[in-house]
Amino acid sequence: MATESVRPAPVPASAERSAGPSRELGSKVGSTEARQASWRGLLWLWSWSRLKSVQCCKRSLIGATADLMLSSFGSARWQGLRSCGSVSACPVCARKVWAARSMKLEAALVAWQKQGGSVALVTLTMRHSSEQSLTDLWAALSGAWKATEHSRGVRAVRKALGVVGFVRRIEATHGSNGWHLHIHALAFIEGAAADQDAARLGDSLHASWSAHLQGRGMQAPLRSVGTDVKLLDLSDPGAAVAGYITMRSTPEGMGARELTDALGGKYGKRGNRTTWELLSDAVGGDLKARGLWWEWEEASRGKRMLTWGRKVSALLDLEDEEEADDLEATIIARLGMDAWQAVCRRPDGPSDLLEIAERAYRSQSCRGDDLEQNHVLGLEAAMLDVALTLEDWNVMPIPDLQQEDQAVIGFLSITVSRGSTVSAVESGKSDVQGPAARPQPGAADRSKGPPLGTSVRAHPHRKRAG
Repeated sequence: MATESVRPAPVPASAERSAGPSRELGSKVGSTEARQASWRGLLWLWSWSRLKSVQCCKRSLIGATADLMLSSFGSARWQGLRSCGSVSACPVCARKVWAARSMKLEAALVAWQKQGGSVALVTLTMRHSSEQSLTDLWAALSGAWKATEHSRGVRAVRKALGVVGFVRRIEATHGSNGWHLHIHALAFIEGAAADQDAARLGDSLHASWSAHLQGRGMQAPLRSVGTDVKLLDLSDPGAAVAGYITMRSTPEGMGARELTDALGGKYGKRGNRTTWELLSDAVGGDLKARGLWWEWEEASRGKRMLTWGRKVSALLDLEDEEEADDLEATIIARLGMDAWQAVCRRPDGPSDLLEIAERAYRSQSCRGDDLEQNHVLGLEAAMLDVALTLEDWNVMPIPDLQQEDQAVIGFLSITVSRGSTVSAVESGKSDVQGPAARPQPGAADRSKGPPLGTSVRAHPHRKRAG
């Protein structure tokens, strides 16, 4: 089924940027705003992205319905939508993937600390100018890193210091001097490392890094600013991960605008904009930002933004990151294709429903000591508020089907403490007036998933680049 182009309202250009401390991914600070901005960005990309996979992301259904899910922690998400999985060009998929990666990285730091190891944060930068294209800079950076990691001098120092391997991440910003690419890598070191060990590793990396950049036609970076190696404090793994996967690399900065660099420093050095800020500004009507975003889409397509060394992965034996979001959740609303399109035509429609569900859950799930009963009350409140919101929006959800040959069964009968009730529909009749209670033709044929109120596990992630 063809879908309509959706161009949501632009983001106000006057939105102020504020400096802020390092925040862990998953922090409640700014998460609602970031989610809203991410969905707004994706809806804009439906019309403006030059990547077909992003144009189609979350736009169609895997099966018959788009399901609004609510976990036992009160976190809402959409399930049943086709996703692109891009960590570089899709703000909605990127938030989900980077959150999973942060969990895996934190688990890695905890496991490595228990084994008595140390971790150093390596930063490698390269000199650049506004005349150089992002594609050329990326090719030079990737080639120089690969050569540096396996150079004879670096391998000798790694062996002497007990450096098992790296977890490498690429970060990009754009400023008055054009695109700026740099590498942040976590070096996993056996045993307790000292500052002089970090300095020795830094000298070795810089010598090789500088030589290989020059071999690719780039200017040699200065040692004082081109290479930095610092030992991480593993007493707080969450803070260490927050300093490594920063809001520069994730869409968290799109909403709260609280960005940190990898060294726990300041917001947007020298006025540089992250790629997610470029997207946010493009949504707001900045034509230059739109052109830069298109350049970023093309250059980053198929690139791996985060890579794990094989020895590090083998030693830590961590659960694959794709399973990090595979949490049990309950279906609280089901939308067919027409209803999903209607929600997406509303400004911030998809993110607003998620926020409504989470807010309703929180309002009822903290009232007593019985956690199970609180969870049930929270689910009921969320189901009711979402149903009433859809009714206000004139959007008809898929009713709950209890039998295959039954044409229409309405929402599960739920009653919350404030006395509001949604009654089940019987044989196409209901005490509830409005779109949410009207029979939906063909519902029995289209609704093949589990009924409302059923706990299910998330669909596996699609294969993704990066």
